[in-house]
Amino acid sequence: MALIIANRNITTNSLFLLSFFPLLAPFNYGKIVLRNLSIVELFDRSTGQYLKENVVFILSRYGIELNQIHTITTDNGANMIIMTNQLNEAVRDSFNQSVSETFDVFDIETVIDYNEEDPSFIEHSLELDTSTGSTPEAVCTVTSIRCAAHCLQLAVKDACQEMEEFLGHCRKIVRNLRTPTVAMRLKQLKLQNAVIDTSIRWDSTANMLERLHKLKDFCTTNLVFEPETIWDSIEKYLNILEPCRILSKMLQMEQLSFGDFYIAWMKCRLQVEQIDDNFAQRLLCCLRSRQEMLFTNEYFLAATYLDPRVNATLSNAQQISARAVLVETYKRLTRLATPEPSTSGVDDDAPGTSAELDSCGQNINFGNYLREHFFSIRHTTTDEPHTSQSLEREINLKLIAFIQEPVLPSKTNVLEYWERKQFTDPYFYKLAKVILATPPTSVSVERLFSSLKFVLNNLRMSLSDSIIDDVLVVRNNHLFDEE
Repeated sequence: MALIIANRNITTNSLFLLSFFPLLAPFNYGKIVLRNLSIVELFDRSTGQYLKENVVFILSRYGIELNQIHTITTDNGANMIIMTNQLNEAVRDSFNQSVSETFDVFDIETVIDYNEEDPSFIEHSLELDTSTGSTPEAVCTVTSIRCAAHCLQLAVKDACQEMEEFLGHCRKIVRNLRTPTVAMRLKQLKLQNAVIDTSIRWDSTANMLERLHKLKDFCTTNLVFEPETIWDSIEKYLNILEPCRILSKMLQMEQLSFGDFYIAWMKCRLQVEQIDDNFAQRLLCCLRSRQEMLFTNEYFLAATYLDPRVNATLSNAQQISARAVLVETYKRLTRLATPEPSTSGVDDDAPGTSAELDSCGQNINFGNYLREHFFSIRHTTTDEPHTSQSLEREINLKLIAFIQEPVLPSKTNVLEYWERKQFTDPYFYKLAKVILATPPTSVSVERLFSSLKFVLNNLRMSLSDSIIDDVLVVRNNHLFDEE
């Protein structure tokens, strides 16, 4: 069964404008290993239909059928959501199932630019996203998962809108610091140069404020006098944004499961809640809003259910929904009867696992938080009516028994936990290997795009799209490692 990470990126410089579409597949060998399937150059508008055709083409090269696709992790683009919905339709049609149309694809695809910040776009994306969700009675064939890192980016950017006037004043100070005369003076004093932010990325804004705060003494001595309130505000905003900056770095870990993401996200939220400030409350509201998009996803619930560190947070309704997804996934695995991949050539140590989540300066005791807010839920689980099929009943009973197991410490590596259950609990071992391999972010795609600049540049702009694809497949999959 395949899990896919997809995204779209435009690579630009002064000589060419190109658009690429990559597909990556994660594998669970006791650690997450990401493999680059392909990166194709796009020659048409990035509509959902066109992207879907490219996905089908790439999968066909590896002999992967559409009914083997379980989840697709993408950014929040409307075209990516449409692509997933159309893949769903194609899969369901192959099974001769009826497809309920919830939106007019052709009306949506007439839009040339996808502006993810536009309120009408966000509202429209939410409407589209509901079509990739499901109820326990009708589990979706292909589940669309929104990139958690992207949702964090949008949440903080929403909160920062109310401080635009203040940020404009800070940018004015930075521009003065970046003039040739002042920049030379900074170099003579062996001070770091000021950096200007990119308005669409909040982390660059935080970096700008941090560097400006370090240059406070220089600005006070050499530039026009700034009120002390300016510097106090910079320090205040940096303190409020610090939990989000830590979370952003954690979301870049390759060995990131949904449970790891949930723990890191909740620690960030808890730290922001402890700050008594209007901007902190605004940020908290934005985080909660984006959290709803992420935490209501059926596949997120299923992955959380199989993580003993955090499954106590699930309500009874969420447990029922998660079990429905897990039962359906188990049945699909049984039908597909996919052979287990070889584990040769994979290191035993897995850096960047959940064990690192508590070592990054956050003082929140997540275990105490679980016991205080959610531990009672697991003891009130109710058994919903089972189907007549014995397999479904057996799986449901095992899942209900599993949710009653003790909560594990948040530092536990959940991938290693399930590896130890390979022989003691083979029923759920294979299921957990698939569910927990699902990436909650598309950060790995961004890494792939970053490596593209080493292959495609002004000195190598005549490379064909097939050569670029072949080079990146070899480069990013380490096909010729000695191992």
